[in-house]
Amino acid sequence: MKTFTFDPDGDEVIRGPATMDGNQYFMVFKYDKRNDRWRLDLLDVDSELIIAGVKLVTDLDLLIPFSDPRLPTGELFATRIEGELLPVTRDELGSIVVITYITRLELDIMEFFSVALTETPPIIGIAV
Repeated sequence: MKTFTFDPDGDEVIRGPATMDGNQYFMVFKYDKRNDRWRLDLLDVDSELIIAGVKLVTDLDLLIPFSDPRLPTGELFATRIEGELLPVTRDELGSIVVITYITRLELDIMEFFSVALTETPPIIGIAV
């Protein structure tokens, strides 16, 4: 799991590098004044746009609606460190909301243990 933090410092556009699955990307966050929320653009290492205008919503995979082979294979989240699950407002990105990436391997491991912990173990009878 990797957490990316950004310091908006009053800016309406924030650009930062992000390495996911060993590949270099650039995340560009743009503040949408009219709707009081941040939007994400993801670019590849050559600054070619992969996805654009994704609303930052906490605790939902931001990449799930997209199928582009250039995208990382894991899941990307806006994670609220404190407070309720509300839209990410101007002052929250980089302070109480961070961007978190979970690799496909980490997701597979979490799923394996989740299933293993919820399954009922077999009852082994001993004949007397």
